[in-house]
Amino acid sequence: DRCRALAPQIRTAWLCSVVPDGAVDLLRSRGHVALHPWVAMLTEEIVGACHAAGIQVNTWTCDDPERMEQLIEWGIDGICTNVPDVALRVRAAASGGPA
Repeated sequence: DRCRALAPQIRTAWLCSVVPDGAVDLLRSRGHVALHPWVAMLTEEIVGACHAAGIQVNTWTCDDPERMEQLIEWGIDGICTNVPDVALRVRAAASGGPA
């Protein structure tokens, strides 16, 4: 929030380990354009609610290919990972491209 006060033109996101009830309203009221939740706390409902409000969702840290597939099915906007080669293969397979 301090970044937005100092430079309101900068697009900001909210990094969190827990996504509380009312998170979408909080993000909108504070002018954030994205939510960056811990992957263990992320649900399809959270992704859907954020997207319905025009808020992107980028999660951290997902190294499990099966979870990556699930997140991609949900329409996740971004995945932070320690295994980018795995993430690229999962994304390619999900889009029907070469693995």
